[in-house]
Amino acid sequence: LNGTAMPPPEEILNPELRVKRKTKTEVLEITGKNSSSQTKYSKTFLFYDTYLMISSLEEQTSFVVYFVLQDLAGNYNGTEMFEFLTMDKFRPSRFSITLSKDVDPKLLISTMSFITFIPENRFILIDAPKKFEIPNVKDPNLQKILDEQTIKYTFELRQNITSNEKRPLVIVVLLQSSLAKIQREIPQVVPSQDIIQTAYEVSTDPAEFTTEPKISKIGPFEAGFNVSLKGNGTVYAVIMFKGTPRPSGRQIRDSLTSTNFKMDKDNVINATFYYPHNPNSDRVFYETKTILFNNLMDVTDYDVYFVAENAAAVNPDLMREEDIYKLTFTTEREKFAISESYDVSKFAKALHLSLWVTLTLQVFIYIYPI
Repeated sequence: LNGTAMPPPEEILNPELRVKRKTKTEVLEITGKNSSSQTKYSKTFLFYDTYLMISSLEEQTSFVVYFVLQDLAGNYNGTEMFEFLTMDKFRPSRFSITLSKDVDPKLLISTMSFITFIPENRFILIDAPKKFEIPNVKDPNLQKILDEQTIKYTFELRQNITSNEKRPLVIVVLLQSSLAKIQREIPQVVPSQDIIQTAYEVSTDPAEFTTEPKISKIGPFEAGFNVSLKGNGTVYAVIMFKGTPRPSGRQIRDSLTSTNFKMDKDNVINATFYYPHNPNSDRVFYETKTILFNNLMDVTDYDVYFVAENAAAVNPDLMREEDIYKLTFTTEREKFAISESYDVSKFAKALHLSLWVTLTLQVFIYIYPI
């Protein structure tokens, strides 16, 4: 993950040194190597490209590759680096399958998984209504009408966030071309249907603050902030001493410092927002929540960063780096209160007695050796 400090060459050549030196970060670190050598058919070294294939990365994420070149004699140069950003994710695809009778949805999912080679847990059942029936029907015409009625089961196909695979909508096209196979396995599937016509990609609005985060409370050892989102999602907040390098949005979400080490659990707080859909009203009353940091130091400058992500089903979208919100504040000084009923004259007498005893002891200590 981008932000990891550049390691020295010996740590890249021997990753165990990072564990011994305690420089290994709290995020996944993938190590590997590739080599090229002089061919036996040439007297001079042949230069050609060496390729590294890195898989199981997460989309829409900034990564960095550190590498070292080493010759056959064991000599190596300094550490080099290459930064890159993985591509945006594919959106989930929803589609419907028409049936003549009720079917166990698990059977449909199992069949689709077998045909597409997509794991079953990626097919999500959205809706499976029961077929309308009237018990004890004696009229054959009415029974014929009931038998001709169909039902539609709706599914959502989601992408694997770490797999370089086809777009979910393309997989739906494969299901359409394999409709005959599905119908042989499940006779209740209507053969004359167009699955593609029912398919569409599911989009989720990006996260957006209803209003900018605001300070609600500042004390010697605590600070509170009001936050609000316009839609379903989560707000993440991190507090750190003023001037500390700012983490990225991904690092804030994962409780990491700018160099990918874990933060103290008291320094990161999140708040989740959920607005149930109300079909009877278009009005939405946005909720405001308070994020409270404790165990702070008095008379100390702090920076607080806020970032939010939406509630997308696969790998929710974080705000852009330029949308991360920052607040700076100073905690108050700790106050010591003296009771109003306390007799100040007694305090003065006690202070005078303390000074007298101290001076007396000093005199005795000075005279004793003589």
